[in-house]
Amino acid sequence: MRQRDVIADLDETWPEEAALRRLLTAGFRRMFQGQGVPDSPLLALRLRDVLSACFLVRHLERQMHALRQTPAAADDGTKTRAETEAKTGAGTGAGAGIRKPAPTPKPRLEGENPLLRVELLLADAHGKASERWRKTMKELEEHCASTGRPMTGGLAEYMKPIIKKANAALAQAKLEEEEQENS
Repeated sequence: MRQRDVIADLDETWPEEAALRRLLTAGFRRMFQGQGVPDSPLLALRLRDVLSACFLVRHLERQMHALRQTPAAADDGTKTRAETEAKTGAGTGAGAGIRKPAPTPKPRLEGENPLLRVELLLADAHGKASERWRKTMKELEEHCASTGRPMTGGLAEYMKPIIKKANAALAQAKLEEEEQENS
């Protein structure tokens, strides 16, 4: 398997992230070349880990957002959870939107909102995936340093503008697609 195939196969796992994967991969390759980091199978695997963790975090964020848009169980089904919380004052103030999951799974109690349970599980998974993403970026930085070519600036600093630019491009493409469907 070629080194580029190691990264390109992410398109099968994360097809919705193919455009972002191409942008990030090209950006990383330019950065590696500029820093004098030699291309190697280990570098490709480390980059794949970073991208995979990034896509998992993004996926979980989309799932949490979609869950927030589902009808609240306490309502008649016409309001989203976010609208219900705004109306009742739940989810406001310091730490709003941050929920700590229970340390151990509990049996479902009578009247417990199943959406809340899913939201807690998603928040826990998101936290773990975010930590894994941070670790993969650190491992990639350490790999680059171990080749004798330490990187100037951290990968997180480098990735942030690329992801923002890619998100803007993807959002624009989605808007254009929606406009064509509405026409």
